Amino acid sequence: MAKTVLIIGGNNSGKTRTALDMVKEKPRLYVATAISYDPEMQKKILAHKKERIEWDSMVNPLLETEQLKIAFDTKIYRSLVVDCMGFFVLNALNSGIDPVHRIIEFFNMVKEAVNFSVFVSNEIGMSPIPPYSFSRHYLKELGRVNKILAQRCDETYLVIAEKALKIG
Repeated sequence: MAKTVLIIGGNNSGKTRTALDMVKEKPRLYVATAISYDPEMQKKILAHKKERIEWDSMVNPLLETEQLKIAFDTKIYRSLVVDCMGFFVLNALNSGIDPVHRIIEFFNMVKEAVNFSVFVSNEIGMSPIPPYSFSRHYLKELGRVNKILAQRCDETYLVIAEKALKIG
């Protein structure tokens, strides 16, 4: 039976490291949703790539199931990490895509295709309410995606200072 996990935490809390450490079964696929817009982000992406040298990787900013299907048709993956829902939601909103509908579709495909999957997301419920409408809308949508994943995943962990606490 396939197992799914949600890793949630603040920026630079150790979420990705926790997710990578959980996944032992090979072959493994890392699905990245971040798009590099500036040199700082490029450095962060390169640092993450160095952490997963033994992984197959795919950049899939909108979590398109067709792109994932092509990867699954090419190779049988046993494990998968999707990192990060925060970037996915931003990309979806900027592209006019409903992130909730898309994550449900993507989640269902992953659940059928691999033995173990980990979804990484940002915890946003402990943050102040931003003064800008787009930021509030983004946080609302990311919150909806997080709730859906927490309901559907077998386990949920909150990561703080590189320490994972099982919360569900």
